[in-house]
Amino acid sequence: MNDRIHLHLGKDRRIAIPAQFCKEANIRPGDGFLLGRHGNQLVLTPLADEAERMRQELRSMLRDGVNLMDDLREMRASDVADEAADR
Repeated sequence: MNDRIHLHLGKDRRIAIPAQFCKEANIRPGDGFLLGRHGNQLVLTPLADEAERMRQELRSMLRDGVNLMDDLREMRASDVADEAADR
C-alpha cells in the first residue's frame, strides 16, 4: 500500500479517498473516524480502534476481579430507582 496519496478538499469541504486505498486499508463507506491534528498533520483514527484503546485504558485502571459491566448495571439500576422515587 502506498503510504501517501494526493487528495483535494472540495468546495463542500469533502475529501474523496481513492477506492484502491480504501480496499488496501480495509475502509468501507459508513465507517466512522475521529479527526485529529498533530501539528500540521490531520490524523484519521477509526472509531473501532479508539474504542478498543479506551477499553484497554479502562481495564488497566481496574483491580483484578472487578467486573465493570456489573458495576455499571448496578449504578444504572440505582439511578433508575432514584428517578422513580423523585416522581
